[in-house]
Amino acid sequence: MDLIYFRQNLREKLQKSKISLNYLSAKADISEDTLRSIIYGKSQDIKLSSILKIATAPTCASASMVRTPGITGS
Repeated sequence: MDLIYFRQNLREKLQKSKISLNYLSAKADISEDTLRSIIYGKSQDIKLSSILKIATAPTCASASMVRTPGITGS
């Protein structure tokens, strides 16, 4: 998975939807510090469980948050 793509999409989603880190933190059950580390690139080893929590949070639920190269719909 492309973490740069995920970070960019997450930042854009938060800005467009005017969602605060505090709100997303509560909805995704992830600490604000962890979210900041993910969003601002301080964390290079992000747990898949954290990505899934963010991507499936009611405010961010979107398959467009992640890109998985090499996977086709065949």
